Amino acid sequence: MKLLSIALISLIATNCWGATIEEDRKACETNEPAACFNLAMRYQSGDGVEKSLEKAEELFQRACDHEDGAGCNNLGVMTLNGDGVAQSTERAASLYERACSLNDFNGCQNLAGLYASGDGVEKSPAKAIEYYTVACEGQLGSSCNDMALLYLEGEDIQKDVPKAVENFSKACELNDAQGCSNIGLLYESGEGVEQSYEKAGDFFTKACELDLGKACNNLGILELNGQGRPQSYTKAAKLYQKACELEEFRGCSNLGSLYRDGHGVEQSMAKALEYYEKACEGELGDACGAVGAIYGRNETLKDEKKAASFFEKACSLDFGASCFLLGHAYENGLGVEKNYEKANEAYEKGCELNLKEACFTLGAHYMDGNGVEKSAERANTFYQKACDMDYGVACLSLGTNYSTGTGIEKSEEMAVKYYEKAASLGVTAAKLNLAELHYYSSGAEKSYEKAFELNSQACDAGTGEGCYNIGLDYQKGEGVEQSFQKAAESYEKACNLNYPLGCLNLGVLYWEGSGVPQSYSKANEFYEKSCEMGEPMACFNVAVNAWQGIGTEKSFPKAKKYYEKACDMQFGGACSNLGAMYSEGQGVDKSYSTAKRYYEKACDLGTGIGCADLGDLYEYGKGARQSYSKAIELYKKGCGLEDGTACGNLGEMYYQARGVKRNYGEAKNLFAKGCELGNGLACYNMGVLYTNGQGVKKSQSTAQEYLGKACDLGIEQGCKEYAKLNKSTSKKTK
Repeated sequence: MKLLSIALISLIATNCWGATIEEDRKACETNEPAACFNLAMRYQSGDGVEKSLEKAEELFQRACDHEDGAGCNNLGVMTLNGDGVAQSTERAASLYERACSLNDFNGCQNLAGLYASGDGVEKSPAKAIEYYTVACEGQLGSSCNDMALLYLEGEDIQKDVPKAVENFSKACELNDAQGCSNIGLLYESGEGVEQSYEKAGDFFTKACELDLGKACNNLGILELNGQGRPQSYTKAAKLYQKACELEEFRGCSNLGSLYRDGHGVEQSMAKALEYYEKACEGELGDACGAVGAIYGRNETLKDEKKAASFFEKACSLDFGASCFLLGHAYENGLGVEKNYEKANEAYEKGCELNLKEACFTLGAHYMDGNGVEKSAERANTFYQKACDMDYGVACLSLGTNYSTGTGIEKSEEMAVKYYEKAASLGVTAAKLNLAELHYYSSGAEKSYEKAFELNSQACDAGTGEGCYNIGLDYQKGEGVEQSFQKAAESYEKACNLNYPLGCLNLGVLYWEGSGVPQSYSKANEFYEKSCEMGEPMACFNVAVNAWQGIGTEKSFPKAKKYYEKACDMQFGGACSNLGAMYSEGQGVDKSYSTAKRYYEKACDLGTGIGCADLGDLYEYGKGARQSYSKAIELYKKGCGLEDGTACGNLGEMYYQARGVKRNYGEAKNLFAKGCELGNGLACYNMGVLYTNGQGVKKSQSTAQEYLGKACDLGIEQGCKEYAKLNKSTSKKTK
């Protein structure tokens, strides 16, 4: 609530020019104080005589010397302001005191003002009250109002709201507009009186009729909101109009809003601009910002250069929102030349004005080094300020930096704290992060149930990742009773929210028939949808099924298309299979050189089978110059990537002494690893080693075991050898 006060010093005189200049001059020469006063007023204003402040001072002094209080008061005003006389607050106070002692209540009021401010006298609210009381009892409503303000503020005197109410009321009875407005504000807020919009409106009405613009504006607000009276945009508009005409620029701004929105007046952007611009000229920052917003957003009036200009003025008037928009304009080159440095200056001022969006954006710029020296430490400072103002995304960023130790000491506990605040502010990403911390027990209590709850909230908020996560929980039975049906429902919801992994996993459930009727065609449908959303594994699955004709018509062109998609998304397995298509000439012209290119990409992406197949090309000189050493290098890399084929191939190099010295022991180790990784040939070769006793102790049972594994993995020769050994064992048993 902002209360109104008049200026402490006022020049008030009542002079009805009943006498001529000559008559006043002659009367003054006979020491008639009223005539001296009247003549002083003429010289002060230049009315009928040549203006002369020196003459005015002399005549006010003569009037004062002859006990004319008004003369003492007016001379005090001249002295305080230094108008034609030496400025002296102390002398002014003395003159006001004499004026008051001569029952000039303006002098009492002005002296009270000096005691209230401590100008020329020792500050004393008690003394100010004393002199305001005299003036108020002398029917000066403005003194009643100013005394009420002292009681209300309670600075260096005991706060006394009832006395403030009493004196505001008296001021209003004496037709002091500010007193009426101030008592209206008390009724509006309910401070010291029973809250009543109706009574507030009555007092604002009287103050407005007394031409106080602020009161007209406040009454307009009550009409607009329907407080204490039926809502009326039309009446509000008329009151704002009057306030604006009385140079109350807030009224101009409010009227501009009505014209902008077409409330109570015919909608008109031109009129809105007219009134907003008038308010802007009156130094109202938000009005300047409103002008900028119209020029920036209205398609008909769009002028980005003007928008930036008004945002700049609004920012200079400390309207934080416009500082942010000015920063945005400089950052993106909207109506001004693109300039990150100026953008950051505007964001920083907006942040200083406590605009949380500006603080966050400035923090992001320090994180990325946009227009400033990159500094995670500085970024965290601005994130912290924005978070303290309840800007959830800033809390999320701060939590992330604590989690990773970026620009701040790593602390999972602090990460949890800020994620929790961000989550409470409705930031879904924070809920997902918190769920992950509870799932893995990183800085938060391990709780699958809590993770499920948070992911459910994220899902309910329309976030596909949250739906996908609860699908995983239902599928695994973590934090909730296992249910493949509910997993499928959750994945479908995630899929419908365009979360690709939701579509992928729903496809897997259809493939397996888990929670849904088994259907390869439905699986492919969801794989394709996931692929369209950019999930490479889904593209790979579509390609494999098209290659093999599972759930869809067998089609090498379709397989090639989807392998290429997945490979372009850096999915190594797809690149490797593309290489196989070109190596074998399946659906494409056979080309070892093209196969080599795809195998190289697969291997570079960390796909072991790609390294193995590339090694095979070098081993046999297909599409590349034969090189056992290069083949060995690639097999080693593939085996290190846990690819059974690569381990098995490398074992064969040691077994057959190709590019390395024959070493059955090393071959055995590599075959064993390859077999463990599911490579049937490696299992078969282990069976051969144990059959022949090469690098191992000869063992028919162990050989039979490995040959059986090879057979299970589709190696026909393994099946034959297993059968032979089995038959041989049976004969020995007989």
